[in-house]
Amino acid sequence: MGIDKYIPIIESEKQKTIESYREKAMQHIKEFKLPEGTKPEPYLHSLLIGIQNPNNEEFNEILEVANGISHEQDSHKYLLKIIERLDYEKAVGYSKIIDFVSTHPQWEEYVSEIYSWLKSRVSKVREADTELNQTELLLAVDTL
Repeated sequence: MGIDKYIPIIESEKQKTIESYREKAMQHIKEFKLPEGTKPEPYLHSLLIGIQNPNNEEFNEILEVANGISHEQDSHKYLLKIIERLDYEKAVGYSKIIDFVSTHPQWEEYVSEIYSWLKSRVSKVREADTELNQTELLLAVDTL
């Protein structure tokens, strides 16, 4: 019975360690800024259909198809249906949708956290590039 009294202490310390690692990991995760309880695809779809008078024919086609999609149980279908209906390859379709949705005024807010993080990484790489040769640069990037 002697070791049994230590099990709750060990479990408590183990839980504290797990929580500490989780907090550290969460500090490194960058996300798109979404309204509370909203998934990315429905949000991007709502931005798409909120754009008035797109400035080119391709964007008009995307908007027309997006306006025909009102509710999907599978949130991934909001953008996939646009891609399928316009007969785009997935990579091309997503690229065109992002090109279009990035014209929405809310786009900058949506990507701001990731943009800031990437911008800071680019400046670190540029600093390293002026000081290091190519091999050292690759090693430096790997540690960022």
